[in-house]
Amino acid sequence: ITNFGKIVILNITTTEQKDNVENNKATVLTTLDAKWRPNVTLITNSVIAKDEKYTIIPNCYVILRKTGVLEFYQASGVTKNVRQILGQISYSIS
Repeated sequence: ITNFGKIVILNITTTEQKDNVENNKATVLTTLDAKWRPNVTLITNSVIAKDEKYTIIPNCYVILRKTGVLEFYQASGVTKNVRQILGQISYSIS
């Protein structure tokens, strides 16, 4: 997390494998501390995700909720094993 006053940049980098991630079902990555939570209901952003062979999985995104919960979704149409997620979200805080 990088903070510039009321603007936050959240860099997302994971290498912990998540097995059997269902199509369009939330996988919780983390919950942010209250001081880093956005002041809007939710923020959606696309991310790059790769399977265990580091092949890109199409149509992946994250949702950061006002509660601080960061959820990952893959919408490839089938269940996937996810090895890596890369992305970035910028948002404002109170």
